[in-house]
Amino acid sequence: MEQTAIKKLQTLHDRTGRILAAVHDGPLTAGMPAVGIVPARGQSLVAVEVPAAHQGLSMGQLFSRLQLRAGRVIVNDRPVGRRSKKAAKSGGKSKSRR
Repeated sequence: MEQTAIKKLQTLHDRTGRILAAVHDGPLTAGMPAVGIVPARGQSLVAVEVPAAHQGLSMGQLFSRLQLRAGRVIVNDRPVGRRSKKAAKSGGKSKSRR
């Protein structure tokens, strides 16, 4: 099955700004069921236009690049939430000074 470019997304986020889910918001492929998100109390839906530079990415790659800023969901060039190499080597622990 051929992958279609993802041009629009619906994203679900909570009050803290954490993105909980995202679904492709586009034309349906024959034989595929419609998918949607129903927000619970304290959650909100945001529609996202995927920039042309990111439309060839898979859903998993897109989801790792989503970030909520000032009530808008943006698509970053790199995945968000990654720790630096230095923090990963030390296990994320900082040395305390005495």
